[in-house]
Amino acid sequence: MKKIIVVIVVLLFCTSTALAFRCGGNIAKVGDSGFQLLLKCGEPIKKIPMGFTGETIKLIVEKWIYGPDGGYYYEVVVMGDKIVSINKVRDL
Repeated sequence: MKKIIVVIVVLLFCTSTALAFRCGGNIAKVGDSGFQLLLKCGEPIKKIPMGFTGETIKLIVEKWIYGPDGGYYYEVVVMGDKIVSINKVRDL
């Protein structure tokens, strides 16, 4: 439960939340799988482990960084194998 609260707090303090972002000719969106994200956008420039969720079933939570694109980066939070949020930030 504690880890879930940490993830929620982190997500609330991100700068600009988006539902999707363009990478090349593809669009990655909240709800896509991590596999789909890799197919559409390739490997991120960085993967940041954020922890685990759940008491009985542990899901890995990671922040994948893509960009820069027009001076912005995209922080994509992947929980288990699903994109749960996309944040557009000016600086890392």
